[in-house]
Parts: sequence; C-alpha cells; structure tokens
Amino acid sequence: MKKTIQQFNNSTIQQIDYFKFSWIWLCLIMLPINILAQEAQSFYVVEKQNETIEPTQKTTLPDGTLSLIFEDKELNDFFNTKTVYQYKIAFHGTNSELLKRVYFVSFNESDNLNFDELSMIDFVAEIPDFKPLEYPNDYDLEIPNIATNPLDLVRAPLAWEITKGDNPNIMIGIADIGFNPNHVDLQNNIYQHIGYSTTNGQHGTRVAGFASAVTDNGVGISSIGYNTKLVTTSGSTMQTHLIAQIPGVRVVNTSWGFGCINNPNNLNTINEEVYREIWEDFGVVVVSAAGNGDLDHSNLCDNVVEGTESTAYVYPAAYDYTISVSSVGTTFPHGYVYTRPSDGTDHLIEWNDCHQLYIDYSNPESGTHQHNDKVDIVAPGYVLRGGLTGQTDYQRSSGTSYAAPQVAAAAALVLSVNPNLTPDEVRDILKNTADDIYWLPCNQAYQGLLGAGRLNVFRAVKTAECQLSDTSDNTLDLMIKDSKDDVGDEPNLNTSRMWTSSDIWVRNQNDGKITPVHQNPTYSSSEPNYIYVRVTNLSCQTTTGTETVSVNWAKANTALQWPENWDGSLQVEDAVMGGVVGTGTIPPLAPGQEGIVEIPWYVPNPDDYVGINDNPWHFCLLANINATNDPLTTSMTPNPNHMVRENNNLAWKNVTVIDVNEDSNDASDGIGAVVGIANPSDIQRTFILEFVKEDVETGKPIYEEAEVGIKMDQVLHDAWERGGKIASETEDTNVDNKKIAKGHVLLENLQLNPNEYGTLYLSFNFLTKELSEKRKYRYHVIQKDATTGEVIGGETFEINKRYRQSFYADAGNTREIKQNEEITLSAEQLFEAAKYNWYDEDGNLVYTGKDFEVSPEITTKYKLEVIAKTDGFKDYAEVEVKVEPYQLISLSPNPANTLVTVNYNIENTSSAYLIVTEQSNGVSNNYILSPNSDSKLINLNNYAPGYYIVTLVCDGQIINSKHLIKN
Repeated sequence: MKKTIQQFNNSTIQQIDYFKFSWIWLCLIMLPINILAQEAQSFYVVEKQNETIEPTQKTTLPDGTLSLIFEDKELNDFFNTKTVYQYKIAFHGTNSELLKRVYFVSFNESDNLNFDELSMIDFVAEIPDFKPLEYPNDYDLEIPNIATNPLDLVRAPLAWEITKGDNPNIMIGIADIGFNPNHVDLQNNIYQHIGYSTTNGQHGTRVAGFASAVTDNGVGISSIGYNTKLVTTSGSTMQTHLIAQIPGVRVVNTSWGFGCINNPNNLNTINEEVYREIWEDFGVVVVSAAGNGDLDHSNLCDNVVEGTESTAYVYPAAYDYTISVSSVGTTFPHGYVYTRPSDGTDHLIEWNDCHQLYIDYSNPESGTHQHNDKVDIVAPGYVLRGGLTGQTDYQRSSGTSYAAPQVAAAAALVLSVNPNLTPDEVRDILKNTADDIYWLPCNQAYQGLLGAGRLNVFRAVKTAECQLSDTSDNTLDLMIKDSKDDVGDEPNLNTSRMWTSSDIWVRNQNDGKITPVHQNPTYSSSEPNYIYVRVTNLSCQTTTGTETVSVNWAKANTALQWPENWDGSLQVEDAVMGGVVGTGTIPPLAPGQEGIVEIPWYVPNPDDYVGINDNPWHFCLLANINATNDPLTTSMTPNPNHMVRENNNLAWKNVTVIDVNEDSNDASDGIGAVVGIANPSDIQRTFILEFVKEDVETGKPIYEEAEVGIKMDQVLHDAWERGGKIASETEDTNVDNKKIAKGHVLLENLQLNPNEYGTLYLSFNFLTKELSEKRKYRYHVIQKDATTGEVIGGETFEINKRYRQSFYADAGNTREIKQNEEITLSAEQLFEAAKYNWYDEDGNLVYTGKDFEVSPEITTKYKLEVIAKTDGFKDYAEVEVKVEPYQLISLSPNPANTLVTVNYNIENTSSAYLIVTEQSNGVSNNYILSPNSDSKLINLNNYAPGYYIVTLVCDGQIINSKHLIKN
C-alpha cells in the first residue's frame, strides 16, 4: 500500500492527502477513553465464514451502554442479557480474510459469558490489558556527569550528518498510553495527536521523546529521530493496526506488552495476523519492547514458571513481524564502582553495553531485561536521562519501553535515506550493522539471546545511503575523531580543543577495547602500556585490511612543533622529549563501521625528567592513518593545532588524568601534574596562558569546588616578571610563583627567550565545604601568541573525584588572653592522616602541626588549614585570640586595714581611673590614674569595714574588677 504526504512548510506539515483513509481518523478519534477499564472485559469475536454477526441496529443508551438488535434470534437472546460497552469491527482497512471477520466487543466483567452457544461464531479470544514496559527506578542511582550519552554510544551524531529525519514521507507512529503533546520538547515534532492528552501517567510522552524529541533547540534532550515527525495515539493492537495505515507512517512503535504466551491460542492467531498485515501488506516496520525481565513487577509474565521471567516471550515483541528490542547499560565504563551517596556503599551497576543492570557474573538471570531468541537488537534502556514529563520537565526512565523507540527512530532515519526499503530490508540493515557485544565478559551468559547486538545508528544509515550510491566511486575516507563533536569534516570546525581526541586512549594493561577510558601512562622496565586508536569508515568503500595507524609521543607541552617534538630530535637537559611509538593494522571496515587498533608502548622512564621537574609529567600522542586511497588533505605543518584541524585522519591527545582519590603518601600540596610551556622560535616571543573550564560542563566549575594551584617554575616566573606580572582572576599565595585560580585565568605577557623551555605544575585540592555530587571535571591550559591570538597548543586536565566521607576543620572557639600571655590553639584531630597549617591574618604560614602556641600582642585571627594527605581534600576554619591591652593585676594586701596598693597595666591608654564601690550602699570613690604609672596606693582610713569592689576603667571602657575586704 503506497502512502504519500505533502512537503513540510516552515516546520509545519501541510494537510495529508487522506484518499480513502479519512475513516481511520474518525475511528481513532471516537475511541473511548479508558473510563471502563476497571469493570470491562474485552474480546475479539470472530464470525464464521459466510456468516454475519453485524447488528441491524445499534443504539447508545443514556448510561453509555449499547442496545443491539440482530436478525438472528440466537444473537439477540445472548446480547439482550449482557451489559455491552462496545461492539464494532475490530480492524478497519484490512485485506486479511481473517481480520475482516473480527469484531471488538466489551462486556461488563460480571456478565456470565458462554460463547459456545452461538453457532455463527468461529472463535473468541479475550483481550488482556496491555502493560507499559517501564518500571519505577527505585534504586537511588544518581547519574553523575561521567555518564555516557546514549546517543554517543549508538553513534547517532554521525548519522545526523547524513539525515536528520527531514523526509516528509517518513513518520513514526507511537501507539501508547498517556500523552502530553504540548511538552516543549515534543510539540514541534508531533504532526498529529489523536485522542486525549493528559498530564498524568505520561508513558507515551516519554516514549515519543526517546523516539523524536526536538533536537538542537537549546531545550531539554536530543533524540535519534531529530526532526522526524510523529503521529501519536492511545495504544493497543487495534490502534497499532489503524495508525499503520495513516499516509506517511512507515514505522510504528509498541512499548507495551499484553502477556507472555507460550503456546498458540486464539488471541495469538488474531494478533499475529495483525502484525503480519502491518508488516507485509502495509509495508510498515513494527518495533516492539521485548520486556523488562525480572525487573518488571507488573505480573506481565505471571503465567510462566518462576525464575524464567527474563527469558519468556513477551508479546507483541515475540511475533515474527516485529523488531524485538531489549536493553543494555549506558552509564558507567566497565569496571566502574559506583558509590551511592546516601550511604557510601559501593555497587557494580549499569556498565556500558552490559545486559545486566546489577553486574553479577555468577547470576545471569538476575537484574536484566528480556533475553531470548526472539530479540533482534538491543539499545540503551537502563536508567536513561531525560524522560519527558509534564510540560517542561524530565526524569530518569528505565525499561525496554525506552530502548524500543530509539530503534524505531533509527529505522525511520534509514527509511528517510532510502524510502523504498521494505520492512524486511530495514530489519536486516539494523541487525547487520549492529555492534557485537557478545565478546564482553558481562554478556557471555547471553550468547544468541541479545539479537544481532547493540544498535549502531550511523552504520545503519550509512549502509542505507551506500545502497543508493555510485558503486564505481572508490574514494576512501577514514577518520580518527578529534572530540565527540567531530563528524569528520575537513577542516573540523566543531572541536575547540584539538588536543582532546576521544578516539585515542591509553591503558596500563591491554583492556582498552573493553574499557575505553584514558589512563595516564605508567612506567615499567619490563611491561608495556597500550595505546588504542578508534578508526571510523565514513565512506561507502570497505577497507582492504592493509591500512595502518602510526603513533608518535611527546612530553606534555602546550607549544609542540612538528616534527621536532615528536621524532626524538628535541632534548631538554639531555632528556629526549618525543619519539615514535609504533604502527598497528586497521581491521577491514565496512561502510560506517569502526575498528580499534592496539599498539603496545614502552613508556619512557620518569627519572629521565626529574632534572626539569620532579612532579608527575605525562605525554601527548599523535595518531596518523596511513592509507593509499585516503591521503592527507593538507600537508603536515609545524603547528599541530592547524594540521590536525585540517585532516580527519590525524588526531592528537594531550590529556592528563588527575584521580584525586588515589592513595598518596602526602597529597597535602594537591594532586596534579606538569605541562611544558615553551617558545619554539629562534626569537623572543610573548605568549598568553589561558586557564578555562570545559565549555559545556554543567555543575560547579572546578575552581569553585577546589583550590586550583598554578605554580610556575623559575623559567616561567622570570618570563612572567619580564612581562610585568599581569594576571587576572587569580589569588595570591604565600609563595610568589604560585597562584590560585578564581575564574577564567589569564597569565599575560610571558616573554620567553628563544627556544626557552619552562614548566607549569597544576594542582587540585577539593574543598569539603564546596563538595557536590559532580564526579568529573575538565580544565584546559591554552597557550596563545600574545600578538596574533593564534592558539599554539594546549593541555587538558581531566579531574576525577570519587565519593569520600567529608570532614571539617575545627580550630575551637574564640579565646581571650592577657597581654604577654601564651595560649595553645588546637585543631580537632581527623581520623586519617592529615596536615595542619596555621596562617596569620596576612596569609603567611606561621606553623604546621596540630597544636599551635601563640602569644599575640593584640587581638589576632588565625586561619587553620586541614588537608587530608591521601587525596588533598581540605577545609579551613578561623579562630580569634582576643588580647586585653589593659589589666587590673592585683590588690595588696587583701584584706587591708589602712592602705592598699592597686597594681595594673594601662600602657598607651589616653585616660584611666579606678572606682572603689562599697557593696552595701553603692557609694563609690574615683581615683584618676597616670598613664605612666603601674600602681596606685589608696588610703582606707575613711572607709568603714566591709566589702568593696575595685574597678579599672580605661578610655571609658570597664576593663575588669576585683573584690576588696576592709578590716
């Protein structure tokens, strides 16, 4: 059945040419809302061939029930005793001889139904309620900012370079429950919503969002479908059948199930014919959620043997005429230990491409979605970010309900490129281009039960495109990504920091294909590290298997030059600053396919560089594809920032990893690393060093949550002094060559002499009072020419912070002392190795140790700095020591008869006097004091025996008092 739709106009679809399909809309709109769901039972009733069960008259009564009149007395007698809510032809527009005979009938559930007495009925099938295949996320997994973007995992961004779903003849039908078509991230992509909208129970809203939320609109989330339009309606097999007939709908998604049916029965017979007709006769791809396994507690599979919920067939996904979609994880890299913030417990959960939610190799049937031989493909489906809800809100979402629409969107993109494909051909493309995940240890128990593997949208769309291309074009185009945003364009204008390739990583052991997470190289005299380079085939030609990747190394530097920094010819302090690593062969790659090349690397000895800087100092890597049919677009140039941007078969990695929770003997000065800063010219040049956070990073920037120390060696500090010591957004420390970053830092006018080479040490101390749940930070050091503004190069620091118990510095309460009195300030002891530093009010370090003895001359505030030695986490506290400058020292003798000497300290006061007050009547006498005296003799002959109070007043303030007894 051919279906057409007119072109879009200004993002609004013009009126569909309905032809004879206008009745479809009427049928869909008139579908009742589910107000009778609690008291109705529904059936498919199939009339015998050459018989009819069509009523001659159908009347809606005031209570909403139906009165039916038939020509046949048997039917009249049966239905006159029943409460009937609905009676209608089930499948309009069908050409199936079976489906033409099917009626949909809904009764009161209390009716006694015996269809056997009706001779004109062939068979009856009760219709169970369908259940959305989602489940509450009752595990308090907060998705940190290290989470993998599911769109990156399935390679969607590269697919959008081919199509963004703008073909007006390709739409996705979403038959589901609970829609809000006015959600800000949906309203421009929903062509038509049929039926009622709701603000509650928005399963359909979330499904639609994962299929085709509006992308690149600056709001919310992106989706695989990008601009693909949607037709949405309430979900059931009948509505799926109807929506599949709407012109332009070429894919239908069903993210629900109506049970686990292990044996053929009447319901199976009807439903299987429905999906066969949609697939074969209507030419519409059906994508279905495979089921949520033992994570689903909705009793969907309550008719199967306990313990087999995860392997049972869930329908409609298990029918032959659907694409059955199960799930894999997409939050953490392999081996990652997630520490739950609420209680600090560790968990292995939700690893990329793993079928288990809770990673437990010993129990493969625990914590998974469906896996069986009916599954065709898998997609991200555990703990996904960005499920649409309300008008503008988003929530975490879990279930194959949300894996299926990603595959539906991929199918729509494939059809957008090649609309002439049949459903069989679309399914074949999706399966043949899926990424193999069975080799992962976490999936070994599910061999053959996860379909063809994990969805790869780019490879699928590229394959569809290549089927239409000129086969005589043998142009090869291989790419190593400069960043996740790189799509292979030459020049690459999507990547701002050219040294941050996401397709190059180092591992300390050969596990980089399982865990593609960059590590700092570590030295061993006998064992290599391993460099991994991912290569993607952007062309329609399959590679020969003879193409290679070569890699060179250089000491981390923001002013690298080709070739001297990379070929071993440059030496500093007799240390070699670069060299050749080696070459690896690229495996044969089909169009859109990617492969990973592994190259062993014996890392240079760090002892060779202690004469330059004895702090940790890592490496840059430059990877180059060597392919006869894919030469460099532009030649190699001295500035790698330029040559890498111009060539997609060159890539550069200058990234240092800072793991702040590694055990350290003493991280009190922070955990960090060195980067070289150089003038590669034969003349003096002036440079700017810029320190910035990642452009698109969310949450607190690193300099608000940690002290970021910028420490120049003598060479750099001298160059900075020559330029006038100009800095912005920094804070001074008690060390002249170290600054603390407070924002977007600029160190300007560094005047480096010809070929001068200095180093910079960047350190990080997290502040416990500023800690957030954020786990990953990026911080860039960029070297620019001060005259032209040209970027010479840069280094990126990836800071990884893991969960740890907080602590807080405590220096005690305010203390009061007298002049020349000594007092001991004590820091509260931490229950871990720590360093205690005390600073004066000018920021000078005055003591290191837990207990600090002071004797200030005037009132003084001291700052206590407490630093955990294992990871450099720190906190500050202040304490004030108040010094009384004046003092009433003593009364002698006391008791006294005729004379008493009052001793005091009133040095530097402008006025002072004593008050002697009789306690019994309050009568007092004052005695003026000389600022040059330290005692006063008072004659008591005129004082009556009794109790007196002697008070010292200086500059109008009462200092203190003492009791006196007159005998």
